[in-house]
Amino acid sequence: MKAFLRKQSTGFFFSIATIVIALAALLVYIQNGNNAYYNDYNPEIVILTIIAIAVEIIFIVLVQTIGEKRWLDIAYLISPILLVISAIAFISIRVKSAGIILGSELEKGNVEANQALTQAFIGIGLYLFAMIISATKSFFSQQKQ
Repeated sequence: MKAFLRKQSTGFFFSIATIVIALAALLVYIQNGNNAYYNDYNPEIVILTIIAIAVEIIFIVLVQTIGEKRWLDIAYLISPILLVISAIAFISIRVKSAGIILGSELEKGNVEANQALTQAFIGIGLYLFAMIISATKSFFSQQKQ
C-alpha cells in the first residue's frame, strides 16, 4: 500500500478529496431535502452527484490501469461541471427560503428554519468546494513519472 501511495501524485489525492467532499455534500443534501422544514428532495441533484463521483472513480481506475492518456483529459471537465450543476440546482431551490428566513418576519425566531438553512449553506459550500478541488486537480498529474 505504501508503494502504491508513493507513486501517486497530487492529482490523485485531489481526486480522492473530491470524492470524499462530494459524498459529504450529497449526504448533507439528502438530509436537508428530507428534513421537516424543507421536505423537497430532488433526485436529479442526487443523480448528478453520483455520476460526478462515479466519473472520479472511473478516472482513477483508468489512470491506474492504462496510465494518463490524452483522451482521458475530458474527465477533468465532466466531474466539476456535474458538481457545479448540482450546486446550482441546490442553490436554486433554497434561494426563496433563504430570503424568507433571513429577511422577513414570517420565520423570525423559527429555530428549525434557521437550522435547515444553515445546513443548506453547509451543503452548498461542500458542493462548491468539491467542484473547486475537482477543477484544481486538472493542473496536476495523477501519477509520478
